[in-house]
Amino acid sequence: MKLAFLTFAFLTLTSTLFAQTARVHLTVTAEEIPAGIGRGIVYSLPDSSLVQGNYMDSMELNISFPAKKNEQFYLKLDVPGYTDTLINFTVKDSVVELGVIDLNNVQILDGVDVVYREPFFERTINGIKVNVKGTTLEELNTLFDILKASPRLSSPDDERIEIIGRGAPLILIDRQPLMSNDELKAIPANQVDRFEILTNPSAKYKAQGSGNGVIEVFTTNFSLEGYNANIRVQGGLNTQLKPNGSTNAGISFKRKKFSLSGYGGVNYYSTNSFGESSGYSTVSDLRNTSTNEGDRFNIWRNYKLKMGYAISDSSRLSFGVYGHGSTGGNNYSTESAFYDGDTLRTFRNEESTSDYKWLNNSAYVNFTKDLDSLGSYFEVNANFTKRISDRNGISNNVFDFGSGTTQNDVKTESFDRPNVGEISMNFEHHFDTTEFKLELGASYNILQNQKRFRRYTGDNGVWIEDNSSQNSYNYLEHIVGGFAQISKMFTKSLGAQVGVRAEYTLLDGYSKTLDQQFMDSSYFLPFPNAGILYKVSENVSLTAYYETGIDRPQFNNFDPFVRVVDSLTVQVGNPFLRPSYSHTFGAEMELFYSYSMNFSYSRYLDDRSTISFRDTATLVTTSTPWNSDYNETYSMSLSAPIRSKWVNGWNSIWIDYNTYYFTDVFNRDPFSNINFGFYSYLTFNLPKDFQIMNQLSVHKWANDQMNGNVTQRWGVRLTKKFKKPDVKIFAEVHNIIPTVNKNDRVTGNYQTSSINRNQFTMFNLGLFFKFGRLKSDPSIKESSSGQNDRL
Repeated sequence: MKLAFLTFAFLTLTSTLFAQTARVHLTVTAEEIPAGIGRGIVYSLPDSSLVQGNYMDSMELNISFPAKKNEQFYLKLDVPGYTDTLINFTVKDSVVELGVIDLNNVQILDGVDVVYREPFFERTINGIKVNVKGTTLEELNTLFDILKASPRLSSPDDERIEIIGRGAPLILIDRQPLMSNDELKAIPANQVDRFEILTNPSAKYKAQGSGNGVIEVFTTNFSLEGYNANIRVQGGLNTQLKPNGSTNAGISFKRKKFSLSGYGGVNYYSTNSFGESSGYSTVSDLRNTSTNEGDRFNIWRNYKLKMGYAISDSSRLSFGVYGHGSTGGNNYSTESAFYDGDTLRTFRNEESTSDYKWLNNSAYVNFTKDLDSLGSYFEVNANFTKRISDRNGISNNVFDFGSGTTQNDVKTESFDRPNVGEISMNFEHHFDTTEFKLELGASYNILQNQKRFRRYTGDNGVWIEDNSSQNSYNYLEHIVGGFAQISKMFTKSLGAQVGVRAEYTLLDGYSKTLDQQFMDSSYFLPFPNAGILYKVSENVSLTAYYETGIDRPQFNNFDPFVRVVDSLTVQVGNPFLRPSYSHTFGAEMELFYSYSMNFSYSRYLDDRSTISFRDTATLVTTSTPWNSDYNETYSMSLSAPIRSKWVNGWNSIWIDYNTYYFTDVFNRDPFSNINFGFYSYLTFNLPKDFQIMNQLSVHKWANDQMNGNVTQRWGVRLTKKFKKPDVKIFAEVHNIIPTVNKNDRVTGNYQTSSINRNQFTMFNLGLFFKFGRLKSDPSIKESSSGQNDRL
């Protein structure tokens, strides 16, 4: 009932705030103007804020935009090769005729070659906006590569993305939540328009993950009539003679009010792995040494179809389907020796294989209604995701005790079927041109998962199902949320925002194997936030903020069933896990709209950790997730861009100091460590349309359970561009110095040190080809909801 009332109130408000649509028209006298090059932009007076833009159609210009009677504007006419023309006008009627404009030719041009370069990033009160289109970032391979190359972001293991000093953020792509980091590696770089790194996100973002910040990615929107397509192919080998390759294609199309963009691709990756480790018990003389080697591969596929329809000048409907999936497997051989002091107890030889299948298919629909020329809007978004996650493994073990051998073979099968649905409504009202705005919204999210686990033991080549180790359960999660936020620039130098989000969570878990409910709980939590922006001068700005968030346990953490993974590994869930609640205080300074320095302090209450125990008699290790007391993180980072005619890019440096505090059940003292890193991303523009791109990262990573070594990743790419046809050919080298990962595990009653090598020097060749047929668009619409970039 409350939701219906809120919807009615929003719609009533939209009808009262709607302004009339005005159209300005003019004709120019000049030599022929290339289609899609000449443009006009309407600005409001007296603040000169951008209202609407459009490209010229031959010698005529038409721009439709929301306006009130007697409202004042000015038009800027921008045509390459001619001086800019400024015209003031007042809206008296629905059509404003500006007559015939004679353009002044500044020079005679045989042709026009338009090259644009957006600023790499722009500062806002919520964080930074990073442009991809029109920058060298679009020269990279995937969205994952773009994020790794961006300020304030890092990838500790080359698998996931984290905001420095904050951890894993909430990631959205075209307003839709990210389901897996594999999706980041599936999206081609040239399909990304821009993204925002929000260290002080609005209350409109759901609390799960947003306490660590938000990354919101917007893929390309198409604005010119016609179509544009691209194809990218690359492949190569590493020094272990393991191949990799990918093929991706994308297309964009626009016809009047309908637009479509999509892409699809397939990628293959394979590598070898070599490792060694040693461990010792803290409560006995037990110790071990181990070596392993193996190989793995994966194939992931992706697609996305994004469509839009302009219902009117102020209403837009967008909808789409997208998905990605991955299949793969690995084979490993491990030899381990266990000692009591210097006496050999047993020798273990393990041969293991595993394969997995991961599928993710989603659909969404979004309706946006612009309410006025100031940027107010109302938005409804709905999405549904269906996932399949299957994993099978076989572990064949031979234990040699000196006096004889024992065979222990284990086979496991795991099936996950999580479905996620969400609906949300957002309303944003701009009171004036001082960025005084009110944001309201509500959302409902449901997750339903069916999980099944089976275990088999081997007997002379025959697999016998172990009924005592079977497990099957259902899990249901409901989250209802609402938010309110208000922000305003009080002067040209001082602005602030304050907001709160509240969420109610209901959990229900039922074990079909045990025929009993193992979870039935609910909780309600508020999540306040606040921020202040102060511009010390034209070139110096300061931001201070406070942010809260939550990290809910995943459904597989709750299941109390005992899972025997292999002959020496047992996992047990914990239905009493609590969510982790975070508080973050931060300050950021920006110099010359380019250099950025950031400081933050974060405190995580009831953070999740793992209790691990190795039985010195059976050698079996049992682990279970558990809430620690809290942990603290102090973080500092600095981003410094480089801009010149021949070189552009940026360098980033960051450092975190972490301290972890544990409850008595862990039997651990407080533990501290330091994480740090340096990242350099530079592009050198050479004569004859050659380009060299250099990426270098050096970092050290640790957490509450392990300390890692300093590692590096260095890659170089050489690109040659051709204008006719629009082709790029590139050659690249990754991991010029192969990465060696070393870490020391410092949890439980058994401490281990390990060394692993699974990333080797890789050589790739690739081709990027773009083609299409375009003409000027009769109506280019700027979205005040922020889903499209400005003209």
